[in-house]
Amino acid sequence: MKFKKSMKNSMLLQIIFYYLIGNFLFVLFLSSIFYYTSKYIIMNKEIEYTNENVITTTRYIALYVDKLKNIINLLSVDTDIKSFLTTGNENSRQSVEKMVSFILDNNKGIKNITVIGKNGNIVSSDKTNNMNISTDMMKEPWYIDAINNSDIPVFNPIRKNPATMNSALWFLSISRDIKNRNGENLGVIVFDIKYEILEKYLNSLAFGKQSDSIIVDERDNIIYYRDVNCFINKKCLEKFSEKNIKSKDTYLYKINIENTNWSLKSLANMNDLITLKRNFSHIVLAIFLVSLIFSSVITFMAITKFLRPLIKLEKHMQKFENTLSEFHLKEDTGYEINNLIEHFNTMIKKIKYLREYEIKALHSQINPHFLYNTLDTIIWMAEFEDKKKVIAITKALANFFRISLSNGNEMIFLKDEIKHVQEYLFIQKQRYEDKLSYFFNVDETLLSVEVPKIIIQPIVENSIYHGIKNISENGIIKINVYKKDNSINISIKDNGIGFKKSKNFKKSKTGGVGIKNVAKRIKFYYGKEYGIFIPSTDKGSEVIIKIPLNK
Repeated sequence: MKFKKSMKNSMLLQIIFYYLIGNFLFVLFLSSIFYYTSKYIIMNKEIEYTNENVITTTRYIALYVDKLKNIINLLSVDTDIKSFLTTGNENSRQSVEKMVSFILDNNKGIKNITVIGKNGNIVSSDKTNNMNISTDMMKEPWYIDAINNSDIPVFNPIRKNPATMNSALWFLSISRDIKNRNGENLGVIVFDIKYEILEKYLNSLAFGKQSDSIIVDERDNIIYYRDVNCFINKKCLEKFSEKNIKSKDTYLYKINIENTNWSLKSLANMNDLITLKRNFSHIVLAIFLVSLIFSSVITFMAITKFLRPLIKLEKHMQKFENTLSEFHLKEDTGYEINNLIEHFNTMIKKIKYLREYEIKALHSQINPHFLYNTLDTIIWMAEFEDKKKVIAITKALANFFRISLSNGNEMIFLKDEIKHVQEYLFIQKQRYEDKLSYFFNVDETLLSVEVPKIIIQPIVENSIYHGIKNISENGIIKINVYKKDNSINISIKDNGIGFKKSKNFKKSKTGGVGIKNVAKRIKFYYGKEYGIFIPSTDKGSEVIIKIPLNK
């Protein structure tokens, strides 16, 4: 669990994670620029292409219609036609029929020409003419619509053959009224234009790769659409309405066709943009993977180079609690890492100083209370004039403090540490007499090993004041020093009340540093695996001090 947590908080993984996120965002940014740039180019190109074709188409239609208008205008002022419409003269009829035949032979786009007067006189190239003809044409709606356009020839909606959807049988009509000198209507001329001529031309044009176009008149009657079914249901008109255009990728272009009452509407759907959108995620992923492959090697080398010193420092810091050694690198690193190492080494120096200061503070706690009790014992013996004991206790006290000081050294030989606790027990023996007995069993091969000073005496002091002092029988302390598993074990046993029962007594201020302080000092020197261990015992108590043999 701890390993998983450390891996989760690993700087390397975090750098890799943020690198991937940053790289993705950077690629997304570049891809977005690519997308919107492409969208702008495609849209402008499509619109420009559509506009050019729409303008070209309208010009062609306008020129063709202008040609037809010129012809019909010439016919509307012809004297033979006016004479025929007024008198019905046979010679005039023949002359009109010749003109009609001549125009049809030279203009393949014109299917039929009909000249009809308001009195019903008619000349038509279409023998199956289905126009409503009467003796009073002013009663026919289609005739009235034709003359209501004044002097301007107007294209009428498509006249379809109701029996078929074959556009080859459809016609566009252009009409022009004929007037006499007084401005009175004499009749009208109607040209039937082949619808297929317009259809073939418009179908051959590419308004744009994704475009759709329609031609309508001012009343929204359909003049041209590529799907002839639209002439029946007229649903195609809906998508050419500006209200129904909701997509930003759709562009509607509308232009009026000169010389007609028509307008051309072209709808560019920009499906290339839709395809671009659809493939955008693939483009981003592809660019991301390619950039990731090229940049990963360089990034990994850079990350490894920057993190290698930090990894070494981290491993060193895992052990520094035991060694308190400074950290140095042979390789050159950046300013920040050098600064970090410098601060770390400064911290080590401060920790060493603080530890030494703390240990000295702990040592200083031993002296006052113990010294007071010992001097009190000496005074008591002096009053009874027991000079030998006074001298012996004074010598023991002097040796005790001499070893405690040890010329300021924190480490002393084990034999001196044993001597230190022996002097302490000798002094306490003088106070408690037969109530206290002590025994030593020391492996003499270990006497030359250096150990932290004053680590046994606080434990012995604890045994006396919290264990033996509270029993009625004689107290016994056994100190056993032996080697085990490449470490030195110092066992202090007593036959006191034990740790569990001693908790019920109020803590007395003996002046000793106690078990916790000894454990803390040993861990300062050797690490967490060493220190104080208290095994469970049925009677009395046992404290084992464990320190390494090879340090």
